Amino acid sequence: MEENKYYLTLIELLANYDMLLDKLQKHMAEGHFNLSRANYHNKDSISGTYGKDYWDNTFVGTQFATIDEDGSVASRYVQQEVDTDDAGSGNEVTGDNDNELRNRNTKKSITKEKKRQLDPLSMFGGILSIPNSLCQSQAEFVKCIPIIVSLVNCRKQLYNIIDEIEGMQA
Repeated sequence: MEENKYYLTLIELLANYDMLLDKLQKHMAEGHFNLSRANYHNKDSISGTYGKDYWDNTFVGTQFATIDEDGSVASRYVQQEVDTDDAGSGNEVTGDNDNELRNRNTKKSITKEKKRQLDPLSMFGGILSIPNSLCQSQAEFVKCIPIIVSLVNCRKQLYNIIDEIEGMQA
């Protein structure tokens, strides 16, 4: 009777795994379609396609996978920020503190260091010159990351259930 419970769990995990594979295939196909569209409209560039030739090797990734103590995989997003200095505008003067600026019109204090989030697409020529299809491609590929993590965890669960079933039969 206990063996039936394992088989039902196995069937549920296989159905979930199949559904996750379908989702992954959909997002990967859309991502590659949008990437090819961006490359088609990028004909006047030097290298012709968005690829390794365009990469800025100093850029550190923002999506990482970690393996927990129990062996499950999790993804994490690391936000990268850059300091931007607004000291060059004409209506701001240095306040009492060196780390703050004061706006003459509103008399509010603003911190000198404004943070701007880095986007991996900025390595392809700046935010304004990136085609929309490349942004859509990035969005589709980013949607793949949690699906891949779920696939890895589901596969691990499948192997564990199969090992338990084989252990009961031996």
